[in-house]
Amino acid sequence: MYSSEWVVPKKIEIPSENLKITFVKSSGPGGQNVNKVNTQVNLRFHVMTAHWIPFEVRERLKQNEKNRINKEGIMGLASQQYRTQAQNKKDVLKKLEIIILKSYSRPQRRKMDTRISRRMKEKKKTNKNRTSILKSNRKRIVDY
Repeated sequence: MYSSEWVVPKKIEIPSENLKITFVKSSGPGGQNVNKVNTQVNLRFHVMTAHWIPFEVRERLKQNEKNRINKEGIMGLASQQYRTQAQNKKDVLKKLEIIILKSYSRPQRRKMDTRISRRMKEKKKTNKNRTSILKSNRKRIVDY
């Protein structure tokens, strides 16, 4: 099912033409600046039509980020941490990149170990010896 040459990239180029970015008035600290300037950034894009993300990653993204994706398959992110649009836009794009990179790595398949480990064998042996000594001490002492 999976090819062996799957590589998780360190950085992703996100094409801005596939994203819908809007600016709105943010809440929180910032004084009068918050009331006058649209600094909050809302980013939205359709996950399954984002062909710049491999299909396998889009599927995992859809599964891992259920709470961020609506019924139509549109993912939404927002940032209002900074006082300027540019900083918030950079922040929301960084958030998106981190989320996508998390979904890039394939889930590990666990292998069940069926044999008993050497350590467990030794532990069983010492417990068995301990029990043997304990039981042998319960024997009646014969007086000659």
